Amino acid sequence: MDQNFDYGPVAFPVYLQVQSVGDNCNLECAYCNLRHDGTNHPEQEMSLDVLDLFIRQYIDAQIHADVTFYWRGGEPLLRGIDFYEKAVLLQRKYGKNRIVNNVIRTNGVILDQDWCDFFKANNFSIELVLDGPRHCHDHYRKKKDGTGSFDEMMLSLYLLRENKLPFNVIVRIHDYNVNYPLEIYSFLKENKFRNVHFSPVVNHKSGRLSTHSVTPDLYGSFLCSIFDEWIRHDIGRLNISLFEDTLRVFCRKEINNCMFSPTCGHFALTQFNGDVYSCYYYCKPDHCLGNLSNQTITGMMYSRKQLRFGQSDRKSTRLNSSHSGEPR
Repeated sequence: MDQNFDYGPVAFPVYLQVQSVGDNCNLECAYCNLRHDGTNHPEQEMSLDVLDLFIRQYIDAQIHADVTFYWRGGEPLLRGIDFYEKAVLLQRKYGKNRIVNNVIRTNGVILDQDWCDFFKANNFSIELVLDGPRHCHDHYRKKKDGTGSFDEMMLSLYLLRENKLPFNVIVRIHDYNVNYPLEIYSFLKENKFRNVHFSPVVNHKSGRLSTHSVTPDLYGSFLCSIFDEWIRHDIGRLNISLFEDTLRVFCRKEINNCMFSPTCGHFALTQFNGDVYSCYYYCKPDHCLGNLSNQTITGMMYSRKQLRFGQSDRKSTRLNSSHSGEPR
């Protein structure tokens, strides 16, 4: 191995997000870089055979006692409760004495009491995606009939709280809601959110920012406005991951957000068909590391190709097509 690699398995354990339904979603968000033809495709659903391979290999790849599974989409709830019940059984089968955690991200549209019962029984944590108050959320986050999804999102929030389920919120910031920082902040406070991550919409088309993307200047102004309120009134009461992570950098504390790291490459993506990609944001042929059917997660994640990918951040050689520094 090249001597200039400082990426190592102990310093950088393996994490993989998994797309159990590929890009399938029950929303048609205008800014989504995974938008397809407006229909869901059953052939993008992860099979039980691939699920078995993934869970066994992922647990085998872990170097710590705790193992966390990250279920992402599309909309992962479209795969149904039965699928995740089988996932939990496989985690128990292969996990042995490990502590297994699950984090699932959802837009909340089909979250109901049955889902909440399942999440509570199996210690799932939830990430709820929203864009702020109604006019901000419904501006782009629309259902397939063209109506907004704010009411469904708020109902899911109510259910999560009624069932005392742990959750964080992911707030997507785009060219519209970036103009309402204090209104969004007031909305977050009024609804008593405790853990918030701002995720800027940054999509490229032919090397240029899409019309829905937020510009650096506007996003910076948005964050500064919120920071001024947060530092005066809410530090210690409202956890905003970007501000907390920035403080950790200055204090030389451990941090998992790759946006702040000079190197990356330890947080990859498993697609519904078992293909493994270097990063969720680089789900392209050039960054495919292989498939679970003929390679192991350990072999792919510690391969020379992945090590070089992780180091390329330091050399600034990659065009970041949609990177938002999402929380790990």
